[in-house]
Amino acid sequence: MQRFLVAITILSTIVMGASDDDWLWTGMKIVGGAAAGFVAGPVILGGIGFTAGGIAAGSAAAATQAAIGNVAAGSTFALLQSAAATGAAATYGAAAVAGAAAVHEAAKEKKPAYYYDKYGNRRVRY
Repeated sequence: MQRFLVAITILSTIVMGASDDDWLWTGMKIVGGAAAGFVAGPVILGGIGFTAGGIAAGSAAAATQAAIGNVAAGSTFALLQSAAATGAAATYGAAAVAGAAAVHEAAKEKKPAYYYDKYGNRRVRY
């Protein structure tokens, strides 16, 4: 699955024929974002100390756990620990980045589309 998402990311960066306002380009950004999040989620969690085997000794996560003491069930720390231990970090990362890309695309200012009427006059279509 990871190879598939990486291949889609590479393909989406190669295929540049779609314009910035095109739905295909928007879709490629969202899929590419999901693929990047799929790969980056576990890497980032592992980098701060959340691993499949638990909290890495001497890491930022270990220091945070030492400062917190008893970790409450359902807390952010417990969620991150669970995501790293179960492998769900990839899914969470893909969902978060794809969601952010979709929100970004929806919030962008839409440019007017131009067309020419039968007399050659440039018109604006909103």
